[in-house]
This record gives sequence, structure tokens and C-alpha cells, in this order.
Amino acid sequence: MCSSDLAVAVPEGIWAISADTPEEMISRCQGMRAGRTFPYEPDAPLRLVAAAENEAERNGQLEKAISALQKGKGYDLLRQRGISLEDVPCDGQLAFLFTGQGSQYIGMGLDLAERYPIVADTFREADAVMEPLLGRTLTSFIRRDPSLSEDDQFEALRATEISQPATLTVDVAILRLLSAWGVRPDMVAGHSLGEYGAAVAAGMLTFRDALVAVSARGREMAAVKLDDFGKMAGIATSTETVEQVLAEIPGYVVAANKNCPTQTVIAGETEAVEAAIEAFKSRGITVYPLPVSHAFHSRIVAPASEPLKRVLQNLDLQEPRRRITTNVDSRWYPTGPGAKEKAIELLARQVASPVEWTSQIERMYAEGARIFVECGPKRALAGFVVAILKHRPHRALYTNQPKRGGVLAFLDSLAALFALGFPVASGPAPATDLFAPLGDRRSTSARLAARAEALRAPTTPAPEPDSTRGTPLIEQGILKIVSAKTGYPVEALDLDFDLEADLGIDTVKLADIIGTVREQYRLEQDPDFRMGEYRTLRSLIDYAGRRVGATRDRKSTRLNSSHTVISYAVFCLKK
Repeated sequence: MCSSDLAVAVPEGIWAISADTPEEMISRCQGMRAGRTFPYEPDAPLRLVAAAENEAERNGQLEKAISALQKGKGYDLLRQRGISLEDVPCDGQLAFLFTGQGSQYIGMGLDLAERYPIVADTFREADAVMEPLLGRTLTSFIRRDPSLSEDDQFEALRATEISQPATLTVDVAILRLLSAWGVRPDMVAGHSLGEYGAAVAAGMLTFRDALVAVSARGREMAAVKLDDFGKMAGIATSTETVEQVLAEIPGYVVAANKNCPTQTVIAGETEAVEAAIEAFKSRGITVYPLPVSHAFHSRIVAPASEPLKRVLQNLDLQEPRRRITTNVDSRWYPTGPGAKEKAIELLARQVASPVEWTSQIERMYAEGARIFVECGPKRALAGFVVAILKHRPHRALYTNQPKRGGVLAFLDSLAALFALGFPVASGPAPATDLFAPLGDRRSTSARLAARAEALRAPTTPAPEPDSTRGTPLIEQGILKIVSAKTGYPVEALDLDFDLEADLGIDTVKLADIIGTVREQYRLEQDPDFRMGEYRTLRSLIDYAGRRVGATRDRKSTRLNSSHTVISYAVFCLKK
């Protein structure tokens, strides 16, 4: 690996390897399995990073990476498994996406609160705001209550007036935790309720005001009293197909959530939704009814808009400090004169307006977003991004997944961001400024190109005591001897390893190794030999080669014209 000034500390809970070629990466993976560590250089064309709970999991991850590298394919599958192997630069902007209602689960975020004080502080802040409104702490609805069945507790958590502030709290906790690790977005968006988390990230609302707003939102939506509360259903097809079918349905039913090309949610009057469900089924399109109290994002809940607007007018809503798109029409929230009034109008309309999610993602992509990070429970939004952007260059990451565990899922996302060159700190800060400047990006096209150019440039070898080195035959023979004496596999041995510091070879074992080398190659005793002068495997091999006479001219083998370098311009995550 190239000696680089860009070697950086690896974040706690994560392991990382960098290399210039697949062959070098495979060798380093094998070395890490054998207990070696390597400096991580984010300007390297190959970066491999993952989070592991223990050594066994890490070794399993290394095995999967080695297999993919040997085949030269399967990198996407590795990333889906939380093993971030990157072979392209990353220049694109970072977008945070905030989860909405429906992804809540019992215990969400609480394992993160146990691990990270900034998350615990966020839950305490939410409890202080919500307890007077709910009669008990918000956390008590989230934490597993053994006195209730899981089904009964989930029903309580699923109630609109509970799930909305609970989900917002997890969204903001993860936003703050990412910022504490040094990761902050260029732009943001939120799905439905998640738009309030995005508003916090954009500096439009404080967390406290956002909690007050979503509590009013949930309360007013739940309080809508009509003869028909309506229904909602998920349709496994595009908005275009959905709207063609809905045009044939009598009564009021609309495409309420335009999530991605393979999922659209409809909402409307009960009879119209039921008729639409049958129409989709007759066409062989998968339908899944949604267990909701009202037909959200339709005119059925429009009566909630005006009371919500009055609540928003009493809050200290500010002009956005970073770009944020709106569900209502997918455009950016306005800035400048009248920004507050326009924002209040958009948030009030949002309750009864369809969610233009696909258009929001397309807008952010057009404006340079390439890395999309879902802040909140589960991974629905990350899945939508993949379905929308398909094979266009991008990465879609989630930060919380109950099956993986909240802490490890979060560390998986940090590992992915670290591999992409974002300035992830070695550990989280105890407090954070959501608008502090982001550190320099480390894996950009410019940095990778500069490294590649440096590797192509001719180098002047350092002065050496002798201009010859052992041939490959001598090299392999001595490596086999060292492997047999130390237990390290041959492929894990680097010629520049320090015999004592890296391999744990003390003077007694070194004398044993040298004795075996002399016996195997029939070397005469050398009265001038001093063990202290031979500190690396390379120096020992060269010494043996000179004594045997099996030597060749010493030339730099770091890189030559035939040496494979990963292209940095093929599939770049660019703007």
C-alpha cells in the first residue's frame, strides 16, 4: 500500500482496510484474519469497512469480502449485508431522509440511548415535553411493558397521537447521533410525519417545537369526526398505473403516497377504496390493506389542517438553514421574505395532500445528492430510494433495523459513510451542533486521482545496504519456514513485517528460524552475522539470497505499468 499522509483513525466499533489493488486487498484481509492491523487510507481506490460484534463476525465478513474480490463481482450484495466494499470515488452530496408513521416498533431507539448519552438526552427531552400531554412519559410507551401483551402494547404505540412523537424522537436522536460522529447532510426530506424531523434538521423548528407540532398534528388527525373515516391500501405498482385504474373508480380515492415505482398508497372514501382494491386484484396487482384510523393525506383529514395551522403560527418557525423539500409539491421550502408564512401553509396543507416522495428523491438527485441516509426506525425509505434510482449511481443507507439491533445497524451506516470518505470521527462528541461545518471529504475523485498519479510517478528507491534481493524461490522457501515456526499462514505474511513487533518473534525463535534457514540452504556459519541488523522478513530473505547466490537486481515492485490499479472514473458517485 502506498504510504499516504491521509491515513486516518478508524471509528470505534468498526474495522477497515484500504488497498490499491484487489490482490493487495485480499492479502490484507487474510492478514487481518491472522491478527494483523493496517493503516486505513481513505484516498485508496479500494476501501473495505464494516461493523462487527465480535472477532467471529469480523472473520466471517472478511471471508465474504475475499470471495467477492476473488470473483471480481458481488460488491452490491456485500453492501446489502453491511460490508461496505467501495471501489469508486464519492463526490456526491449527502441527503438525510426522515422516517414517518408506520415504521414504529416496541423498544425502538432505546438500545442506542443506553450506549450513547446524546440519544438518552433526546429521549429525556421528549419525555419532558410529552408527559404533560400524555399523562405519562413517551418512553414508557416505547419500552417493553411486561404487564401487557406485545400485541396490546403495539396497539397503544401505534395510536397516531403516540406513534408520531415517538417516531419523531427516534428520527431526531439519530440525526443528532450522526452529527456527533461528524456527519451532517447537505439536504433533507421527510416522509409524511418525517417532514417534521427534516424541519429540525433544516433548522426550521427546534426539537421541542417539532414535538408540539406533531402532537397537535396527531391529535387533530385522530379527532376528525366523520361518518366515513375512509381507508388506505398499498398497491404494488407505479403511480401512473394506479392513477389509470383510479380514473375508472366512482367516488373519492386518490394516490396518497407516491413512494416509488413499485409501491403507491391509495386513500379515500371506504366504498371507493374497496372498489379500487378489487380492480387492482382483478388485474393481478398485489394489494395490502393498511390498518389506519383515517384516510391520511386525503381530503378526508382536511379538517385537521386549520387547527394545526394555528398551532404552527404560535411556534418559532424559522427560514431553512439547509435545503429541504416538501411533500406537498416536491419543491424546496422557500427562503427569504415570507418564508415562515409559506412554510406554515405547506405544513398545514401537508396533512391532506398526497406525498410526492418519488418526485422529491428525483429533485434531490438532480441537485447532486448521491448518498441517501434514512434517519429513523427500519428501512422503508432506503428501499424506496433504491427502487426509484435503480441502476443510477447512488447509495441508500438505513441507520436502524430491529433484526440487526439498533447499535449495530447504526454502526453499519457509519461504516458505509466512512468507506465513502465522509469525515466520520473516531468517536461521538458528547454534544453537537447540527450546523457545524462538515470536515473535508476523503474519497473524492480529486484525492483518488492524486494518489493514482503519485503511484504512476517514478520513485527514487531509498539507499539500501545491498542492491540485490532474494529470488521468489528463496522468498517462498523462507516464508514457509517462518509460517511453520509462527503459525501464521504464508499469505498473511508481509515482507515488511517487523519480526518482533509484528510477528512476535523473539531472539530465541529468530535463532531457531535462522538455524533452519541455514540447514535448508546449506549456508556456512557467518561470523559477521548480527541478528539485530535483520528486523524484517525482507531483510532476512535478502541476506539468505546473497549467501546462497540466488539473487536478482533490486527494483521497486511497488507499481509498474502492468500493475492493476482500480479505475477511479468508471462508476463514480458524482454530482
